Amino acid sequence: SIGAVATKTDFVASILFYANTDRCQYFAPTYIKAADEGHDLIKFYAIDCDKLAENETDLEKLPACKPSNRDSLPLLSFFEPAPTPFDPKSGSFALPKEHYYQGEANAGDIVQFGKDLMPAFSKVVQTQQELDKILADHTIPHKVLLFTSKDELPHMLKAITSRFRDRLEVRLLS
Repeated sequence: SIGAVATKTDFVASILFYANTDRCQYFAPTYIKAADEGHDLIKFYAIDCDKLAENETDLEKLPACKPSNRDSLPLLSFFEPAPTPFDPKSGSFALPKEHYYQGEANAGDIVQFGKDLMPAFSKVVQTQQELDKILADHTIPHKVLLFTSKDELPHMLKAITSRFRDRLEVRLLS
């Protein structure tokens, strides 16, 4: 559901708002290709605004689908996970940040846009003392140490750190 994507997401998600228009029909194969190429790293969703318009309550929740916005479709939004998914002080889930895609209408650029939004829930270990402390810490049940000469995690590992961030500690050692 859109509520789950908007409130409890631990991954980058893409939502295409569309209707039965020439522009939307022209864009559909591009979005399908992007979903085929990027589905391992990004969640892809599509919302049919024509069907949504049949229910006033649903329409109020998604202003992108209001009839007055029909000329703006298709609309492609990406949602970046919040750094901290749950705020214990307020007792609520943090909302992901929405990013409107305004790039070229090709699958490669769409997937790259989503990849660029992927957070890396990892930390860099810079000293032997830091490493020893992490290895001795038994409160962290699962640890992943990545020995690398790169400054950044590969996209697949970013996806893993995002998905398992509450159960897995990832550290980079360069």
